[in-house]
Parts: sequence; C-alpha cells; structure tokens
Amino acid sequence: MSRLRKGIVKVSTSWKGEVKEKYGKRCVVCGSLKNIEIHHVITRRNYLVKRYIPNGVPLCRDHHSKNCKSAHKNPSWFKEFIIERRGQEWWDDLHEKSKKPKEGG
Repeated sequence: MSRLRKGIVKVSTSWKGEVKEKYGKRCVVCGSLKNIEIHHVITRRNYLVKRYIPNGVPLCRDHHSKNCKSAHKNPSWFKEFIIERRGQEWWDDLHEKSKKPKEGG
C-alpha cells in the first residue's frame, strides 16, 4: 500500500472513529451494534464537509445500503428521518457549510 493510500485510510478511520465517539456506536435507526458503517449525509465528493463530523451518521449495513429503509436506497426517507432525529437547524447548518464560498464575499 502506498504512503498516500495509508494516509487516506488513516484519515478515514480517524473520521469514522470521531463520528462514532460523538454519535455513538449503534445504528441510529435500529440500535444495532453489528456491522456499523458511517454514512456521509452530504456526498463525500463534497470536500467542504467530507470529514466534517456532523456529516457522519452511524448506520448498520442494512440501514446504510441494503434495506428498503436505507440511506442509499431510500434517500428521501432517510432525509426525513435524520432531520427528525438531529433537527432542522443541524440540517440547515450542514448544508450551509457544504456550499462553496461566493467570490468576493
């Protein structure tokens, strides 16, 4: 594994650990402790919030991507669920942080 790749893995592992530390090690949907994965609420392609702790949500594998009520298979359901859980203010703050700053302002 290259040094760059090792660094990426280390940062990713660190971020995941910090998300679990802040929000717990259980799936926020069902409370399971098995197969916990960290979901990026706003896509990880958005570098402004890729490693921002409030952008992470602990989910079991089923609620992350396998189940009909999962973040990836049913994003509208997940959005409603996570806003109800964390609040509209959290949602608005996260989206504001994810926007690129406007030129000159």
